[in-house]
Amino acid sequence: MTDSNVSTANPAGLKRYPVLIAGGGPVGLALAIELGWRGIHCLVVEQGDGTVDFPTTNLANTRTCEHLRRWGLADRMRYDSGYPTDYPRNYVFVTRMNGYEVARFDHPSPPPPLDHGLYVPSTWPGVRAPHVWLRDGRSTLDLFGKGFTLLVLSSQGIDGSAFTDAARQAGLPLDIVSLDELQVREVYERPLVLVRPDGHVAWRGDAVPANAPEIIDQVRGARQ
Repeated sequence: MTDSNVSTANPAGLKRYPVLIAGGGPVGLALAIELGWRGIHCLVVEQGDGTVDFPTTNLANTRTCEHLRRWGLADRMRYDSGYPTDYPRNYVFVTRMNGYEVARFDHPSPPPPLDHGLYVPSTWPGVRAPHVWLRDGRSTLDLFGKGFTLLVLSSQGIDGSAFTDAARQAGLPLDIVSLDELQVREVYERPLVLVRPDGHVAWRGDAVPANAPEIIDQVRGARQ
């Protein structure tokens, strides 16, 4: 049975696509890019105008970053996403907003852009801990040397015994140095900074993590 009101002919100018993608979100756009790379035509249909007033992405996993690097977008996501490069991307589980902390998962923030002509002090793990003059005339670099050093840079006081206990059990020399100096806190970016004997930053965080023994094992080379 044929409906006389429906034409089966292809009107002039009408394009046909082998793939129709409904939705121009991350998945839809990623699929369109991948199909385009493979020479497959597609049409993306999106009900909005493409404007995103409130991005909801917090973290990009390893596989997503692989795609972004292949598309040439990794640096834009890293440095132009609206967040500062040192913005903490940690997850904290609490009983309530003013209650007790149950668990914390620290996620590393992206490193600062590499510029060989510009030195920017940073405590990104792997770089040399920066120099800051202390009130007593010493440099922060004078605090490092014989063993690992955990800098506690908080006026509130942080209990670092989880690190010292783990270090003692592993036979790792570790000293805790507490400093309540504003300039040091600003340059070192985090209230907790673990520095190796060679002056390089091994780890940094906003609070003592629940997996302190694992971190100690990792920085001493016993854990990958």
